[in-house]
Amino acid sequence: MSSSLDGAVLLDGPTLHNWTARALERAVAEQDLTISHVVINEATASSVEPGNRLARVRRYYRTASQYGAWAPVSAAHTVFDPPEYLGTQPLDAQSWADSAEIVRCAPEPADGIGNELPSVAIDEITPVDVAFRFGFGILQGEILTAPEHGVLSFHHSDIRTYRGAPTHVWELLNDEPASGVTLQQLTETLDGGRIVVFEPVDIADARTWQEIKRRKFRVSEGMLATAIRKLGEPGFTPTTVEELGDLYTTPTAAETARILLKNTRGRLKMFRSRRATP
Repeated sequence: MSSSLDGAVLLDGPTLHNWTARALERAVAEQDLTISHVVINEATASSVEPGNRLARVRRYYRTASQYGAWAPVSAAHTVFDPPEYLGTQPLDAQSWADSAEIVRCAPEPADGIGNELPSVAIDEITPVDVAFRFGFGILQGEILTAPEHGVLSFHHSDIRTYRGAPTHVWELLNDEPASGVTLQQLTETLDGGRIVVFEPVDIADARTWQEIKRRKFRVSEGMLATAIRKLGEPGFTPTTVEELGDLYTTPTAAETARILLKNTRGRLKMFRSRRATP
């Protein structure tokens, strides 16, 4: 018999991606989960407000140096013409957030990489059983252990084979037949958390990285509900990964060219296949 859990949601602003909203809605509807706190990143909140595309573009421009040659491709996919699952909806449209306490804070740089939440924010949400990370970048420090069940975060690949980002483009380039989505309990190791839920994803016939990514986000929507059920079961322990996968980073200019060429060929194959189908 599972027990009820109290959660906190960590966001970069007063909006959620469509897939995130659906994942949280399912977890609340299907499991005994209450969202009592929503923590909003004050440092980025204005750049993700509904309809504020100019602010989003400015934010992306400021961080473009991290993406190098891949920046225009990523911007086209996430800022200018996002797929449905990356569309956004306001926090105040979520019924599960009606009674949640809103906590606003700016993260503090952690030693090495990542961010830490200020102690005052952690103190406000400490009664929660579990936190869900959908913002604040790479998290380090006290927040990882303050909730009883830690902080859960999605990695849209299998951390035992592919870590870092953007994994979907590397999986396309490497002709991988299978991938998956990891819902991990964060540790201070980048994409090296304990596995709470893993969902395999067949990508053998996926011709583009956009299709690989779409399949991953589609299966993600039910994983939070599964995680809450598991965490509420007596004796459940997340899986510690003994051997982590390689850490991937954004493609170089030469790699970007190879990926775009392969992606274009994949699109052509899909187009020809559709035309050949009666």
